[in-house]
Amino acid sequence: MAEGAIQVLAFIGAPAAGKTVAAAVARELGIPVITMGDVIREEVQRRGLPFTDEYLGGVANELRAREGMDVIAKRCIPLIRALIEHAVKEAAKPVLVIDGIRGLAEVEAFKQAFGSKFILVRIDAPLELRYARSQMRGRGDDALSIEAFKRREARENQWGLEAAMAMADRVISNDGSFAAFKGLFLAAANSVEGSGWGILAHRAIDDRLVVLQAEKHENLTQWGVSPILVLDVWEHAYYLKYQNRRTDWTQAFMDHLVNWDDVARNLDAARS
Repeated sequence: MAEGAIQVLAFIGAPAAGKTVAAAVARELGIPVITMGDVIREEVQRRGLPFTDEYLGGVANELRAREGMDVIAKRCIPLIRALIEHAVKEAAKPVLVIDGIRGLAEVEAFKQAFGSKFILVRIDAPLELRYARSQMRGRGDDALSIEAFKRREARENQWGLEAAMAMADRVISNDGSFAAFKGLFLAAANSVEGSGWGILAHRAIDDRLVVLQAEKHENLTQWGVSPILVLDVWEHAYYLKYQNRRTDWTQAFMDHLVNWDDVARNLDAARS
């Protein structure tokens, strides 16, 4: 595998939008992750300071004022190149993740370093939901009031966060949960009349995922979408094991049979 075949996927978003969770999923899939905030935390630790929002933000501001707005990205680039070199040697997964871009200068630094292989993904969530999530994370820099949380966001916007988010190649709306998605998909599949499918599809016009039904293999068909996950609920598809217990079949399908790597590849193909 050549170095140019490695894709550098970067997550960006407002505080507590879900970047860290997305990075954790990547780690579970065996994908290397570079966390930009670790550069700040290591500097704070080196100085013997506590991990509070005041000190983390202060050190971040100081580094950017002294070494430039792209200082964190520049410190990460050698680490990323080392991971790419390792991935090439070991024929590992052809992707790595950057978590925690905070400004336009960082985006530009990464684009200059990695060219078209750098893909910026914005994760969105409403303010109230993000604040509630921050209070459940248990991090020292999250013990904030809602007013302090807003000031933290305003500080990051001074680093160019909003401008960088506007440059995103992809946008993920993180205002729900995986459990809610599964419930929606199962409800659609279980309520198909007669034979047909429950479908997760990509809608190109607004680059969103939608849950649909197709009955009798053609009714309720929607134009302008590409299926990326389908569940056959024709009774003959599951009768030998489940007889007429459709809900048992659909639950087993979602819990044990879906290959989410394949679904991700289908989504990439639909978007291309």
